[in-house]
Amino acid sequence: MDEVRKLLDSLMGQSRDADLMEAKKNKGKNFTQDNVCKFYLLGFCPQWELANSKLTTKRNLGQCCKVHSEAMKQEFEEHPEKEKYQAEYERSF
Repeated sequence: MDEVRKLLDSLMGQSRDADLMEAKKNKGKNFTQDNVCKFYLLGFCPQWELANSKLTTKRNLGQCCKVHSEAMKQEFEEHPEKEKYQAEYERSF
């Protein structure tokens, strides 16, 4: 069930069940939610990219439990304050 929810989130966004007024209010800011993988937005989530590499036999990084969504990535790229958020996320990396 959790896998289906993750798939729907990645395809339709996390606000797919929100009412229209709430969705309009949050439009363009969905990528700032805590359950969105900020490293994926930057283009590289170590847990996602290295999940099937040979390095996992030596050190298990675990799976990234945050949302990896192309819709969120596009929203991030089109945001007027992208540089501010990008600098913040890169510092945390």
